[in-house]
This record gives sequence, C-alpha cells and structure tokens, in this order.
Amino acid sequence: MAVGNMIRVLKGNREKLIPPTEKTEYLSNGYSVIDEDGTVLEQGVKSNHTLKSELEAANKRIAELEAELRQHQEAASPVGSEESSEEQKSGESQESIQEEKKRGRKSGQA
Repeated sequence: MAVGNMIRVLKGNREKLIPPTEKTEYLSNGYSVIDEDGTVLEQGVKSNHTLKSELEAANKRIAELEAELRQHQEAASPVGSEESSEEQKSGESQESIQEEKKRGRKSGQA
C-alpha cells in the first residue's frame, strides 16, 4: 500500500503516489487506493455520469435477458410434450436450488 510514507492510487490507467494527507481528496475524485500488486484496498467514489451510464447499460441488459427468457418460455410452452414437462421440472428444481443458495447466503451460511 505505501512506499515509505506514500500511498499508491489508481484511476483508469493513471497511477500516482500521494501523501496520506491527500488520500480523502483523491478517493472523492474517483481514485482507488491500491497495494503494490494492484489489488484495490479502498474503492474511490464514482461520478454521477459513470453511475448513470452503468445503470443504463444494466437496464438494457436486463431488458435483453427478459426478452430472451420470454422467447424460450414461448418455445417450451407446447403442452402435451413430455420433453417440455421434463424441462419445466428440471427448471423448477434449478430454481429451488438457486433459492436455497440465496437463503443460505442471507443467513450467513455458505
């Protein structure tokens, strides 16, 4: 983390050594504190523009995945086909496994 009395900070492809007294200012400007290996020790504050663009990209990806899910559900919806009922059962079991994992994480269990 420190070289002598200096702290290593990173933003984009810019890496700087700064005195510890300026750490808060650099964190608020979006720099992250890193160690010698490049591991982030403290994450810098992201700008509103960055947050908005990340949110827009995430919302776009969610919409794409929802459309893809609807297409798969429509393709698997023919009733009377044993294959589709087996797929639904396996999908339900996958969902229950995922829910159990989530509950385990929430309660502090692995």
